[in-house]
Amino acid sequence: MNTRKQTMATCHPERSNVGRGLCKQCYDRDYANKHRSKINASAREWAASHPESRRATRRKYLYGIDAATVQARLNAQDGLCRICGKTAATDLDHNHETDKARGMLCGDCNRALGLFKEDVASLRRAADYLELWDDRCVQVIPNTGIPVGHSNIVLPNPDQPRTVFDEAEIIPLAESMSENGLIQPIVVEDAGNNQYILIDGERRLRAAKSIGWKNIDAVIKEHTSVGKNRSDRLLRALVANVQRKDLGLLDEAKAFRRLADELGSLVAVSHKTGISQSRIYGMVPLLELESSVQEAYNQGKLPFDQGIISIFRKLSHDGQRKLAYEAITKKFRTMGILKLGHKMIASEEYHRSLKKRISKRVVESTHFNALSMLDNRPSSRVQKAVRETCRQCPVYSKASMEVCGKCPLPDFLSHLEEIT
Repeated sequence: MNTRKQTMATCHPERSNVGRGLCKQCYDRDYANKHRSKINASAREWAASHPESRRATRRKYLYGIDAATVQARLNAQDGLCRICGKTAATDLDHNHETDKARGMLCGDCNRALGLFKEDVASLRRAADYLELWDDRCVQVIPNTGIPVGHSNIVLPNPDQPRTVFDEAEIIPLAESMSENGLIQPIVVEDAGNNQYILIDGERRLRAAKSIGWKNIDAVIKEHTSVGKNRSDRLLRALVANVQRKDLGLLDEAKAFRRLADELGSLVAVSHKTGISQSRIYGMVPLLELESSVQEAYNQGKLPFDQGIISIFRKLSHDGQRKLAYEAITKKFRTMGILKLGHKMIASEEYHRSLKKRISKRVVESTHFNALSMLDNRPSSRVQKAVRETCRQCPVYSKASMEVCGKCPLPDFLSHLEEIT
């Protein structure tokens, strides 16, 4: 039997001594400090011989994402970079503000994206800059630009997402252009036969016509294939309007839906435009609302709120019009609209259930049963009992004078009436 008395550590008297008067934690720390270079060299050697394990450990520590999730994202991208789609994806992209992991990128795309941090506006300006100096584009110099006097030269964009143009906004723009000139050229697409399709710059073009300009500076985009060109036109016009916040909510929702039809899904629209999926998925339901409510949203008379849109979708068309009218005329804020909407939903549900109960009673009262074979009606209590009894009959659904002719219940009711 070991009778040696266990000694306590001098560094922490409440802990056991494991060597040199130190507890386990202090002993390990002292060992690591004395052999730091040896431990670091061993760690570097292990990391060099196990690069994937080191990368997986780092991802787990920094972003809380395991190897299985990384592999699933790689498989979803076919192992290629989410941005360029050409190079193998090796790096895990993350949000620099929240450290939330995103997609898998190649090294070049990840480093380039990292330089912009989370500045989406700068990225869009960079994309516009590259398009502006694309070899397929031609920058038209002043006074030799596209003629604006004839409507058959610059054709309207058939895929223009914006449908509402406030003429009052054209006046100050025209005054500014008359005094300072055109700062940003319009963007058109060469349609052939000396004609162009307007992509971006509808208000600038209208302002130029109003002040009598004969020509306007323009960036001419090369004409490509019909299908791709149509989606590109819609995409450029949509992004340009969204960046300037020119689109009404309904126009924006319609543009998202048309782009989704062209690109295949709303997720693809988010990737192409750089607009968040939550905003896109939140706006598309506007297309399901009643037309007058859609117009109110497009004119900015109703607040854009997911809860309010959800309430509108639960109401009938009459209920939607009534809620919109009350909200606009009484200038309700979000909470006021939500409270009124919930009351209207409860009222509509009550009236629907009441209507259903009444229709059920009408059907029951007109359905053939034993009471139909009596000359005199018994008391309401007896009638209720007779209907319940007939409903339990196996041939109730086929009840008629021929089927129920031999039923003893009518005779029993007649005898009961004679007794009472």
